[in-house]
Amino acid sequence: MARSLGFEIEINENIDRATLRFALAEAVQRYDPSYGLGNEGWRWWTVKNEHTGHEFTSRAFYNIEPETFTQIHNILEHLRGTVRGKNIINRDCGLHVHIGIPDLTVAQIREVCHIFVHLEDSLFALQPKSRLENSYCGRITNLSNSRQWYENFNPDHRNEANAIYDHHRALSFSKFMQNGTIEFRHGASSIRGDKVVNWILTLLYFIEIAKYNTNEIQYDTTSLELFMKRYQTGIPWMDDLSFKSSVIDWQVQRVLNLNESVDDRRARVWNLWREFTEYDDENAEELEEAVA
Repeated sequence: MARSLGFEIEINENIDRATLRFALAEAVQRYDPSYGLGNEGWRWWTVKNEHTGHEFTSRAFYNIEPETFTQIHNILEHLRGTVRGKNIINRDCGLHVHIGIPDLTVAQIREVCHIFVHLEDSLFALQPKSRLENSYCGRITNLSNSRQWYENFNPDHRNEANAIYDHHRALSFSKFMQNGTIEFRHGASSIRGDKVVNWILTLLYFIEIAKYNTNEIQYDTTSLELFMKRYQTGIPWMDDLSFKSSVIDWQVQRVLNLNESVDDRRARVWNLWREFTEYDDENAEELEEAVA
């Protein structure tokens, strides 16, 4: 897939920057040896200061293939194993995904916007409830003119759809004029490889669906599963049923876990806590939701 991809993961101050840099450098050296750890830009993996404490940024990936996600998964899982027990994620930390769309026409970009406005509730349902309360990933549908938000998109007339460029919306075009990317800010921070990879794949699916099915999409459901089963992306490995099903299964289980009763969640989370002795980022997120 000829599309660029990068992501940022916010980390709190429970781990010092030097320790985080060392852990990330070790993971990158093992699983992405052609790229090292740098200080800035998308050429390197980086660790930098952020309002939550720290943020680590992936390098830019190009010509995305299934192996890309194996690589991302392995790096994150190695990092996770290194910092396990340090509780480095809290409810203020986010996962921001940047995807390049320079190949899309204005009509296709509007279709992308339409899909993500229409499915916003379902996409937020995959995330902890704290993301709905976070001012750094504001809902698009809270805008009084959310329909015009995507219908008016025109890269040559920024002021006509100013809200679409708001950096702190769940879907942001603030970097579009600079480098042809859009940013998705719905995600809760995590260094779980499966969670991050499946979230990125979910976003990519809907971009490719918009590109391949412009003006043919029926907006009669808000089910992510039905959308993904109904429409093809035109990319064979993404449309492979077993590959697609693994992402759908993750979505279904994620929603079930986040919507179980408080008592059931508390019991499950405390069992996890006992199993791991000290909870990691995912358990911390679930504890936050269970005892709130």
